[in-house]
Amino acid sequence: MRDKGDKPPIDEDDLSAEEIRQLWRRRFVRRILTLGLPAVLILGIGIALAVPRIKDWRARQFAERSDALLAEGKLQEAFNNASSALQMRPQMAEAQRSYAAVLLAAGKPQSVEVLRQLVESGRGSADDRLQLLEAALRFGDIALAERESFALMQQGGQTGAALFALARVRIAQQRYDDAMQALRESIDAGGGPEPSILLAKLRFAQNTPESVAAATDLLRPLALRDDKTGLDALMALLASPALRTKEAAGWVESLRSHPMASTEQKLAAASAEIQIEPSSYAEVVRKTIDLHRSGSTEEKAQLARWLNQNREYRAVLDTIPADEATTRSDLFLIRLDAMAGLGDWKGITTLLRGENLPLQTPVIMLYRGRASRETGDAEAAVSFYRRAVIEAAPSPEVMWYVIDYLQRVGEDAVLEQELTRLTENPATARQAFQALVPIVQKRQDAETLFQLYDRMIKKLPAERAVQNDRRYFAALTGRSLDVAGAQELAAAEPQMLAYRITLSFILLKNGQNEAALRVFDGVTLDPAQIQPYQRAVLAAVLGANGRKNEAQQLARNVPGEAVTAKEFELIAPYRE
Repeated sequence: MRDKGDKPPIDEDDLSAEEIRQLWRRRFVRRILTLGLPAVLILGIGIALAVPRIKDWRARQFAERSDALLAEGKLQEAFNNASSALQMRPQMAEAQRSYAAVLLAAGKPQSVEVLRQLVESGRGSADDRLQLLEAALRFGDIALAERESFALMQQGGQTGAALFALARVRIAQQRYDDAMQALRESIDAGGGPEPSILLAKLRFAQNTPESVAAATDLLRPLALRDDKTGLDALMALLASPALRTKEAAGWVESLRSHPMASTEQKLAAASAEIQIEPSSYAEVVRKTIDLHRSGSTEEKAQLARWLNQNREYRAVLDTIPADEATTRSDLFLIRLDAMAGLGDWKGITTLLRGENLPLQTPVIMLYRGRASRETGDAEAAVSFYRRAVIEAAPSPEVMWYVIDYLQRVGEDAVLEQELTRLTENPATARQAFQALVPIVQKRQDAETLFQLYDRMIKKLPAERAVQNDRRYFAALTGRSLDVAGAQELAAAEPQMLAYRITLSFILLKNGQNEAALRVFDGVTLDPAQIQPYQRAVLAAVLGANGRKNEAQQLARNVPGEAVTAKEFELIAPYRE
């Protein structure tokens, strides 16, 4: 039965066409509201749940693609994919891991921060922590590497690798005994062959009969292997004092016949053979030429470099003919070096006047300058050298090559003049100043160095190293004692020994002897590993605090030609 309130069913026969259309429209809307809205809500919820998963999936796809491209050596494409993954999911471990891997492959220190964030987020694995440790070591963050090595040991599962990394931290800190202890523990923990090879190298460096024997015992079984470990062990043996033993000839043959040995390593075997038996020099050179001169272009280039090192210049010219030398810049330079070794400067001049040479203009100018100098045309030499510096200025890499070359051939005067001009250009100022410092240092004059840094700070006011060095020379020349500035800089970067040295020296000059010594609290210093001027300051600080014997020991090991006259005055009382 129907309720009294129910409306009687509508008979469509009694309705007009318009009323029927309205009736069906109302029924359709009612069905949409009854069935459609829940469906839309369900669809919306599904999309809301699916979108993050789709983004996760896409981010993982980008990360996996980045890893594959990186394995193929396609660095830029790998970077693009890793960047997309990180942008899509910045907190995803896979995205961070892939991005860090690309940065590491590109040699970028930013990889340390990416890995640090991954590890500290709790999403990283033990392998990620190990990767962070390795990156910190690579880019010089020794404090972070030390902290992560201890964390890895506490985490467990990677004890051998963590101890091996800790050993390298200790080497960076010049704590060699501690490094060797960590390597022994790494070996005991199953750290693989790498700790044995590194421990052997440290024992070889001690160069006592006992240490050489112990190192040889470590490497002897590893040298029998046909893999990279065997190759590394053989190279370590042939670069060590063990080369004087009767076993050395066998190691030479093993390296030469090793299935993974490169041309460079086979040439190292030839060099070792000559060291073992100098009288066999001519025969070894002949065999080496016969073995490699019919190889690939790269193999012939390596052979020619080896021949140049052994002053076999005519053999170089036979190995790299003139027509072949013009096809590649490295081959051309190798041939030029051989011609220079033979003193054929006129031939070099003629060669460098040719067209379509495979060298950059600054390099051509350098060699033309050297040829002019050697043939007695000093004026032309200076002109070519100046052109080399000017042409190289836009390219930092080429500029350093030019600077290094001119310093090696003793053209400091020309170099200083041109670099001074380049300091006026904001685009080249930093590099020019950096190159000027070692040139000016040769004069051993603190006043001249202060003037240089005073000019430098005006061009590079934000550079902390420049701030520090100007502050140091201002104190050394008696101008000012900026204690507050030195303290601020040392506190900002406590790992920088140069900043501590400056602070300590300023405190010493300010009459605060004990405070000057406290600057080095908690710092392990190996006098043999620090710069001469730092040794001089440390000696003066020790002497001022009544530690005369230590001051004398340090002062007597400061070479007078490596410090300024004023720095030498600091330690003069302790050198008597």
